[in-house]
Amino acid sequence: MKRLSMKGKMILGAFAVVVLVMVASAVTVSTIVGRQNRASAHGQLTKAMNIIRGRLGEQKEKLRAESRKLSTMNEMGARIKYLHEYKSQDIAMSLSSFADLSRDVKNVAMTLDLWQAAVYDIDGRLVSFTARAEDRNVSYGFVHAGSGSGVRYKTLKGGEEETGFEWETSSALPVETLPMTWDGALPDREQVRFQLRNGRLCLVAAVPVLADVYSAETSEKEKKQFGVAVLTQRLDAAFASRMAGLTGLEVMIFTDRGQAVGSLASYVELQAPEIEGVRKDWALESQDLLLNDVEVQEKGFFQAVLPLYSGSSYCGAFASLFPKAIVSANTWQMIRLLALVDLACILLILPFVWFSSHSLAKPIHGIIETLRNTAQAVSTASAHFLSTSSGLAEGSSEQAASLEETSSSLEEMSTMTRQNAEHAHQANNLSKEISDNLKKANVSMKSLIGSMDETFKASGDASKIVKTIDEIAFQTNLLALNAAVEAARAGEAGAGFSVVASEVRNLAQRAAEASGNTQALIGQITEQVEKESGLVQETDDGYREVALGVKKITEILDEIATASDEQAHGFEQVNKAVAEMDGVTQQNAAGAEESASASADLDRHSREMADNLSRLTLIVRGGGKDENHEHEAPDEAAHPAGGSPDPQRLPAAHTGSME
Repeated sequence: MKRLSMKGKMILGAFAVVVLVMVASAVTVSTIVGRQNRASAHGQLTKAMNIIRGRLGEQKEKLRAESRKLSTMNEMGARIKYLHEYKSQDIAMSLSSFADLSRDVKNVAMTLDLWQAAVYDIDGRLVSFTARAEDRNVSYGFVHAGSGSGVRYKTLKGGEEETGFEWETSSALPVETLPMTWDGALPDREQVRFQLRNGRLCLVAAVPVLADVYSAETSEKEKKQFGVAVLTQRLDAAFASRMAGLTGLEVMIFTDRGQAVGSLASYVELQAPEIEGVRKDWALESQDLLLNDVEVQEKGFFQAVLPLYSGSSYCGAFASLFPKAIVSANTWQMIRLLALVDLACILLILPFVWFSSHSLAKPIHGIIETLRNTAQAVSTASAHFLSTSSGLAEGSSEQAASLEETSSSLEEMSTMTRQNAEHAHQANNLSKEISDNLKKANVSMKSLIGSMDETFKASGDASKIVKTIDEIAFQTNLLALNAAVEAARAGEAGAGFSVVASEVRNLAQRAAEASGNTQALIGQITEQVEKESGLVQETDDGYREVALGVKKITEILDEIATASDEQAHGFEQVNKAVAEMDGVTQQNAAGAEESASASADLDRHSREMADNLSRLTLIVRGGGKDENHEHEAPDEAAHPAGGSPDPQRLPAAHTGSME
């Protein structure tokens, strides 16, 4: 697929940006201008309605003033009073008064170009009238209520002057739009209001007609109402056209029945928001406008509506219309002007973009070549770094495993050494206890030897005592023998003493025998004590030799316990050192793995940089390339981890133009 060069892309992008800005600005400007034109249209509609409102106010005041003049013209009150008082008389007596009254009413109506003018008496009956027909003919006359009653009138064609011809007589008015009697109570004060007459919206002014009367109570003259003067101005198509000419907009007049007159003949039915049917205390000056959009024969208009009320009832409305086509024309004019400005911008920007892209493309080649060389160098270095980091990571892992085994063995040896030290301490303690016990036994043995010596001495003393007893027994035996001899000599006198002597002799023999036995027993005890004393002496000598051996064993065990403690402490220090070496080795292994991972990432990024440089070259230079190859991921098999990058995958140097 053919690619655009960077210059072409920049020119195309600038053109697209300008077009996008042009479209966005056109939409924005059209929206803003549309809103502004809508607000301006509503402002013009409001201004037009204010003009119409002011003109209606002027018409109301003018009708009020003219009605006031008519009610006082040529002693109108006195004439109405006279005609009312003599209405039952023959018409001939009041013909001149009726004629003068009719001419005055006609002159006022024609001077003001009114549609109707009339005078009603105090009973609400029509006295004099003037009415303009659709053909611009003017009929005027009077109505007599007495003998020969009826309508007397004359008709003047448009622009015709009055002549002396006779009054025409009729039982009905020559115009149908004028009521013969006043509807409702006769107004006792001046008033001007909107009313519907014959389906047309009109301004009707009514002013009381007063005359002087004599008051019997006050004996003075006072004013009293004898009728009412009424002037009617029809708001017709001519009035609407005049308003359209004053405002420069389309103006329509609608009644509450939907009838319409105005400058836009195709607009026959009012399209407006809902209008209040009844509104009390209504005033023309404070009536709000209703703004909306309407469609008339597929043409759009902005509309302002001014509702009108007769008393408190809705009777019609004025509508002013502003064509939307004017707003659209203004908007399109702004858009066309903006398009011209955008076209001028394109003609100015594109040459500048062409020159800028041409200047920008030249130095990019050198940058690409530098980046390509840098990427190749980074790729080669990352490959070597990856291989070295992988080897370091493997060696660190093996060393960490060996240190873990060594640390485990040292831990076991340290445990065994601590156990030996504890056993040595226990044996030392036992030997000390045995030595203490031997010392106690030696003391007891010495006491025993002393006791046996004393026993031997006591046996010698007992032997002496026994010998003494034996001697005493021998002597006693001799004495007993002598006593027996003496008793025998004495004969019967010594018979009892002989018995005693015999018993003493027996006792002496027994004592001698017992003494001999005791002497033999003491001899045996003495021999046994001598033998036991020798054994005790030998035992004491053995205990002393054992005590000396136990003392030596205690000293040896003490030395063994001290050496075991020192060896256990040394093993602990060695174990700590090995643990620290293991931690450092683990950190080195982790660092080596991270370095290997970082070198792999660096190698991958270098290959991605090379691929991106190829794409950048295509972007700058343009040209064709297979889309599948363009988005193909770098071939891992062509550049394995730890190997050197494939030089063919790096972007080739380009020395041609970058346009």
